[in-house]
Amino acid sequence: MGAFARAAALCLTLALGGCYELPGPILAKGAPAPIAGRHACVSPDGERSVMTLVQKGGGDDVRFLAQDGAEMKLAPAAGALRVVQHQRKGRYAALFFEVGDGFRVLIADLPDRRSEILALAARHGVTIAGADKRPPSYRLEGPPDAVLAFLAAHDRALLKEISRCARS
Repeated sequence: MGAFARAAALCLTLALGGCYELPGPILAKGAPAPIAGRHACVSPDGERSVMTLVQKGGGDDVRFLAQDGAEMKLAPAAGALRVVQHQRKGRYAALFFEVGDGFRVLIADLPDRRSEILALAARHGVTIAGADKRPPSYRLEGPPDAVLAFLAAHDRALLKEISRCARS
C-alpha cells in the first residue's frame, strides 16, 4: 500500500492526527480538478509511493477513484485548496488537496492549531468530537452544509502536508 493509501486508511481509522471523520457524505457531486492520472508521491519523511486516480463523470459531477477502491469528491476552498470527501468501505473522512503543478495532500493541524480550528468550527455551527484527545479522534458533527462550509473555510495556515504528488 502506498503512502497516500496508508494515510487515507489511517484517516479512516483516526490514527493520524488531523484527519476529520465525517458522519456521512457532505458532497453529492464533486468538482473537477486536474488530478487524474498516475502520480509519484513523497511524504515529508521521504517515503515514496505511486498513486493512480481515475476520473469518473464530468461537468459538475466528478469523482476520482484510487487504486485502493477509495472514491474522492472535491469541492473548491480558498485559492488552490480543495476539500476532499474520501469514502472507502462506507466510511467517510475529509482531507485537503492543494492543486497546482501536481498536488499536495494536507490534513488539519489540530495538534498545533487547535484553538484556531475550534473557533472556526464554532463560527460554522460545527463541533469536533474528540478534539481534546490524544491520540486524536476528530469526528465532525453538524449539518452537512455547515460541515462543508467549515472545511472550505480552512486556509493553508491551518493545514500540514502529509504527501506531495507529481505526475509520473
